[in-house]
Amino acid sequence: MYGVKILLVEDDHGHQHLLSRALKSAQRKVEVETVATGQEALHAIQNRLFDCVLLDFNLPDLCADELLPALAKDVHSPPVVVISSSRDQDTVIKSMRHGSVDFLPKMEALDGDKLWRCVDAALGAHRRIQADRRKTERRVEQLVRRAEQDPLTRLSNRRCLVRLFEKCRVTRDRRGCVSVIMLDLDCFKGINDRHGHDYGDRVLRAVADVLRDCAGAEDVTCRYGGDEFVIIRPATSLAAAVYWAEALREKVAGLESRFGDQHVPVTVSIGVVNCATALLTPETIANADQAMYLAKQQGRNRVCTWEGVVFAKALEEAAVVGERSAARRLQAVLECSSITLGPAQQDHLITHAKYVSEMSVRLGRALELDAEKLERLRIAGLCHDLGKFLIPDSVLAKPAPLLPEETHLFSRHAEDGAEMAALLGVDHETSDYIRYHHTWFNGQDSVPRTPGRNVPLGARILAVADAFVAMTSERPYQPACSFSAAVTELRRCQGTQFDPDVADALPHALLAEVP
Repeated sequence: MYGVKILLVEDDHGHQHLLSRALKSAQRKVEVETVATGQEALHAIQNRLFDCVLLDFNLPDLCADELLPALAKDVHSPPVVVISSSRDQDTVIKSMRHGSVDFLPKMEALDGDKLWRCVDAALGAHRRIQADRRKTERRVEQLVRRAEQDPLTRLSNRRCLVRLFEKCRVTRDRRGCVSVIMLDLDCFKGINDRHGHDYGDRVLRAVADVLRDCAGAEDVTCRYGGDEFVIIRPATSLAAAVYWAEALREKVAGLESRFGDQHVPVTVSIGVVNCATALLTPETIANADQAMYLAKQQGRNRVCTWEGVVFAKALEEAAVVGERSAARRLQAVLECSSITLGPAQQDHLITHAKYVSEMSVRLGRALELDAEKLERLRIAGLCHDLGKFLIPDSVLAKPAPLLPEETHLFSRHAEDGAEMAALLGVDHETSDYIRYHHTWFNGQDSVPRTPGRNVPLGARILAVADAFVAMTSERPYQPACSFSAAVTELRRCQGTQFDPDVADALPHALLAEVP
């Protein structure tokens, strides 16, 4: 054996020399470090690595039976061999009982290579014990992995998630954010009923493979129930989580799933919750579950966030109050949600919306629209930014350019706002005003629409009113400009982004009702 490092704990300098020489004469590649007291031995063990400890039973400050438990503090501690000038049986028993692997009288230790053979035997026994321990630990880890792995999909199971929450090991980043994403296969019972459970299992494995491909190294991915999956993504924002979830949804929808010659569509509904890592609890899973069920209620094959659930709950409270007018229900919803809304959200949903509503009505009057159209414009203006209820304040108030995932989240707000306004009770035409108010006049769409369908006039009016109010208002990413500069810019973009007739009507709208 080569490169063995031994700690010799011996207070007698003569014995230190003799014992060291006995070891080195038997084995040249032995490095011996000597200390004279128990405290020095403890300090050496705590700060350096040794293969074996030779310990004199009687030291100036401690006896071996007092020192041994401290030296053998864990399973990685080196083996300890006690040496003593005494052959008293009580000394031997105390040494062995308190953790020594062997006992050797000093006179025998100085006889030939007996000391080295004793050390060598202790090292061999220690290596075997360590090997058996590692083997046992690996076996236990394998059993734990098997117990916490879903046999069908080979993802983690719900038991793994419960253990991670119990041990607070879901993520190591306690200062950042974490996203919980829950997905459920749409109409999976129908797939099982029509094509059998074997085919249903194939679908589940295919979806699990997509999850595995999309998940990052730090993500926790598990099968939560029959056809439900949960993904925990540390260090992600809401925008990044929604962006990732949308990509996942599209990949699942693109699966080549066939039963014989028949194509079987596979889609998922996804719920997303983002929170501070320190606030991550099992209740966050329940919130993601509610967001996922909201996605199912809204038509399946879509991504919904917890903010959507907050809006739905506030809408229920407004309905309980008995509000029937869409404008009053909107006001009630915003009042119910005032605690959860940030300053930028409140500015967009209340102040900005009010000005856009007023400007839309002025434009409608300048274009000589009837009272019914004007009322639709008023309501659409109040609701046009309702989709920003789902956008975090940090994104709305960001002074720097948006990241791709933030741009994606922002691009959804017109479509989301139209659907949310419909839940408030606005009619289909008013909802379309909101849905298409970011669609360019020349057909460049920010929201998909049926080819050849004309953008409603109300949406074109709303687009001009929204742009005018935005340009003349102070924003984190731009200073307010003058009315004349805003009119000039709108006219510059007429025929491309804006309807020329509506842009031309803007000066008349601004002058109307002015004394």
